[in-house]
Amino acid sequence: MLHASPAALTRLQRVLLVALAILPLLLVTAATVPALTVLPFSRQGAERALLLMTSIREHTRTLLAGSR
Repeated sequence: MLHASPAALTRLQRVLLVALAILPLLLVTAATVPALTVLPFSRQGAERALLLMTSIREHTRTLLAGSR
């Protein structure tokens, strides 16, 4: 039987939570790649592309800050 300290279990739980939470974020990031390649060439598309990147960056920052 495997015995682990509560601190080790807490760290493992955080790692597993981040691993599960990062999967949807990676999926959304992959889904926005086509838009990010086309948007900069349309009117006001660069602003919308920047908004998408800002949103993804904020979600990533929240995900990583929540894992501490």
